[in-house]
Amino acid sequence: MKTDIDLFIEFLLRERNSSDSTATAYRTDLQQFLAFLRCRESALATTFSSWAEVSAVVVQRYVDELQKREYASATVVRKLVSIKSFFNFLQRNHLVSCNPIRDFRSPPVERALPQPLSELEITRILTALEREATPKAVRDQALLETLYATGMRVSELVKLNLTDVDLESGTVTCGGAGRTRRTLPLYERTVSALRRYSVDSRPLLKAANEEDETALFLNHRGGRLTRQGLWLIIRDSVNAVGITTPVTPHTLRHSFAFHLLNSGVDIKEAQQRLGHASASTTQVYCKSNACDSRKQVPDELRTRASAVVIDGKLQTQSASLLSR
Repeated sequence: MKTDIDLFIEFLLRERNSSDSTATAYRTDLQQFLAFLRCRESALATTFSSWAEVSAVVVQRYVDELQKREYASATVVRKLVSIKSFFNFLQRNHLVSCNPIRDFRSPPVERALPQPLSELEITRILTALEREATPKAVRDQALLETLYATGMRVSELVKLNLTDVDLESGTVTCGGAGRTRRTLPLYERTVSALRRYSVDSRPLLKAANEEDETALFLNHRGGRLTRQGLWLIIRDSVNAVGITTPVTPHTLRHSFAFHLLNSGVDIKEAQQRLGHASASTTQVYCKSNACDSRKQVPDELRTRASAVVIDGKLQTQSASLLSR
């Protein structure tokens, strides 16, 4: 049964072009479910020698166990999605005759609305490092500016290579690994921060690594910055300026989305910039009262018409997007 999980993960990586983090999440969910089956064979009065022996009743027992252990409803639903996708794969490959949870009802999810930072809080974060000249501080300012200027995911930012940034045209290309590649505009402040990093900081960080590193943002060892490393930078930068608003790795992305929609951009345009597969995901940012008069929209989001390139196609934007 473990072999079938391995086949499914290989399918995700090669056929679906899923990211490593997505494949790892699926593997973790399925291995946890398999561990449950092994531990509960006696209680369930059966021995599982193949996935074909798993029924909807067994899956419901698993859900009950997760809820008993106080897993968040969103986590339970995610694990069910992993199991359902896995059984769809098994059925397509004739390893099971049917998907036992095809019509399985997932528990309702109480979805917390993302909380953005105010313009003043964003400004405090982005300007706090300007007075410092250490390689780390220059790097941190450049990556935080890039995160907020583009609204890209932290996973997309750490995967950026030197060739993904064009400072002459003021654009950066991100995405891939199952997501739409898109080219996003940068405004002048971000371009300046990236130029300063490229000239004054990155060569010093790169000196710690003798290998030819193509990553745009480097850690102190001269290698590619990780998601965990980026999260620590965001957390420390927020704490350093005394902001008490709870933050997550995606706080700057959420703030960008709220401010973008508050500037008058419609859902479709915001969806393209954020790289959302569905407009319903983007609409979450319209449902919070956090987008009020206290959350003023930065000037950079108002001033210049620009464009986003989605998979090589130019998408015309309104005049309220980021200026370079």
